[in-house]
Amino acid sequence: QRNAWLKEGGGNVDPWMNSLAVLGAEINAFRGAYVEQLAFVLGDLIKVFSGVDAVSLEYWGGGYGADAEEAVALLSEAETKDKRAGSTSLGPHRADMKIYLSGKPAKLYSSRGQAKLVSLCLAFSQADNLQSRRQINSILLIDDIGAELDRHNLLQSLELIKSMRMQAFITASNASFLPSNSDGFVEQVVFHVEQGDFNKEKNYGHR
Repeated sequence: QRNAWLKEGGGNVDPWMNSLAVLGAEINAFRGAYVEQLAFVLGDLIKVFSGVDAVSLEYWGGGYGADAEEAVALLSEAETKDKRAGSTSLGPHRADMKIYLSGKPAKLYSSRGQAKLVSLCLAFSQADNLQSRRQINSILLIDDIGAELDRHNLLQSLELIKSMRMQAFITASNASFLPSNSDGFVEQVVFHVEQGDFNKEKNYGHR
């Protein structure tokens, strides 16, 4: 609504600014608290893997934080620029979560293997958060789990998945590791995709 107002040239008084600032600051507060919860769990999970430095998370609120008065002031300063652009340049719609390895931006300094482990642990952290705080079990969907991981970190990933005791769908380009390393899952079934057909492996897992 504010963007439509801006594109029409705006006016002397911005009818959306105060509400946008208050709600935006509230959203940033919730998101910031959530990222702090994830960071705590993520820091513990990542320690079980080899070759990954200490991981930290930072929530960036899109130009302002959780202070509504500060948000109003910054939106007021940006109003002229926003009118020229026809869009709102500040707020949680432009927010991001930044990931650091030993204080350095992960997107610049992480290897592909490190990035894979961080993304896995971030997903596990969110699932753990839902389970511990709201008693909601997630369904884990993990694509090509073996890509970029050495055998040690692959096995550690499977151990973490087992310990969470949640339903998991895992794809892999090579499933040879599954029969020997899937003990501990309550139930497991393997499917193969062969020339476009989806086939259940015979004599494996529970039915």
